[in-house]
Amino acid sequence: MIYVIGNKENSGRFIASALGGALGLIIGVFVFGPNPVIAITVLTGSLLGLIYKST
Repeated sequence: MIYVIGNKENSGRFIASALGGALGLIIGVFVFGPNPVIAITVLTGSLLGLIYKST
């Protein structure tokens, strides 16, 4: 969504957000197991990925 809103100019931010979410999912499964609380780690990882600014 951010990639489309930004006129497809910053694909690095989109990729970092997706990778952050996937990493948050993996960490959440290892830490909390298959519980709904892992959504917090997925969202946190995705938000941290949005902070990434490619040049």
